[in-house]
Amino acid sequence: MSKTIYLNLEPHMISPESGATVQVKLDDEGIVVDAWSLDECIASTWKTYNELGVEVKETKEEVEIVVEGGMVVEVNGLPVDWEYHVTDKDIVREGLIVPEKEW
Repeated sequence: MSKTIYLNLEPHMISPESGATVQVKLDDEGIVVDAWSLDECIASTWKTYNELGVEVKETKEEVEIVVEGGMVVEVNGLPVDWEYHVTDKDIVREGLIVPEKEW
């Protein structure tokens, strides 16, 4: 059983001015992959979770993310065996934007 979704794009489908954006959505029934160029969907594909061999279990648990001053300061409600990472590409230090690799 394949757990891969392919979206085939041809060069003539993609606008040289805007390039292409690929959007991946997980919905109630499966995964949808759309490609967009100049605000137009140029290609789309999907697979159900069943086709991907994925078992979906409903959960009633909520994850709470506490943000203060634009920064994540606390994450509550994750299962014990989960890890999470927060990446802030730019931070503000004394009025200057400093790229992540410099701090």
